[in-house]
Amino acid sequence: MKQTKSKMINGNELLSKSVLPLCAQNPTQCAIGNSSRSVVDTFISKVITDSSLSAVDKGLMLLMLKHGLRVSEALSLNATSFKGNGRIFLKGLKGSNNRIIEGVDYYLEMLQFCQRQGSLSNCCSRYYLYRTMKRKGIFIAHENSDKLSVTHAGRHLQVQELEKSGIELSDIQNFIGHKSIKSTQCYAGRKSKK
Repeated sequence: MKQTKSKMINGNELLSKSVLPLCAQNPTQCAIGNSSRSVVDTFISKVITDSSLSAVDKGLMLLMLKHGLRVSEALSLNATSFKGNGRIFLKGLKGSNNRIIEGVDYYLEMLQFCQRQGSLSNCCSRYYLYRTMKRKGIFIAHENSDKLSVTHAGRHLQVQELEKSGIELSDIQNFIGHKSIKSTQCYAGRKSKK
């Protein structure tokens, strides 16, 4: 049986290496090419300050925005995924590597939900997250495409921000959980509409 390694990734530590100015513009007008960090910060603020969202909904969205999780990875978390001290063990999906995520917001609320309900997929569906994030203006558009990145916005923005900050592509690959460096290169090379 093949044994896989888990990488310890602290997204807040990686992202703190970047010092880009915040832009005070509307996120849909704040060109991602200008400052992906400011767009992420704006999106995070929208989630945290929204009183209509439950703590578990906020936790799921922040996992995607701050830590670059795929919606399927976030929804697959169950009680055994929570390892204490704000750490989550993330089993890589779609052939990606396993990783440990630190500094998770709404950790306790998500853990308690999983202990009662089994997994976060019992909280909501990927379609609920998609519609809610889109309605809240949490999405990005890319050049040469008429499609929006909604639930994947955090992944794209995190890769762009880390690359701009001078983080090695292999470290970004580990942070985002890509099995192949080629996938990370596609994310890094993708331009957003201005």
